[in-house]
Amino acid sequence: MELAKSKYGKFTVKCMLKHCSVAQRNIIFKTLTGHLKKLTLHAHAVTVVDTFYNEYATSEQRTAMVTEFYGKEFYVFRSTLSEHLSKVLEQYPNKKEALLAELLSLTQTFIEKGLTGYIIVQHLMLQY
Repeated sequence: MELAKSKYGKFTVKCMLKHCSVAQRNIIFKTLTGHLKKLTLHAHAVTVVDTFYNEYATSEQRTAMVTEFYGKEFYVFRSTLSEHLSKVLEQYPNKKEALLAELLSLTQTFIEKGLTGYIIVQHLMLQY
């Protein structure tokens, strides 16, 4: 995780993703899981997260990555959540305000930091 935050270490992680086996990619994914929100807001680490999301993540991993941004209330339920925000809101209508407030805050931060060029960020903004 710390290597992904490094100015030059991010290239090492991206190279590892490109040349490693599926089992090794799963280990890297487990390392990133739980820290994706923090890494996506980091200027260097966002490239690693975005590369993993676009090029190497399975559909289940993409869903897990997106649902991690829904907030702490949903982290416990992440295995049962859908990647689509509308389905999550149908499943948990009482948490709509908290979820939308979390995504609004994230969207504002992405715009302020100039991170809107990354696919995972665009996906989250489109969901909101």
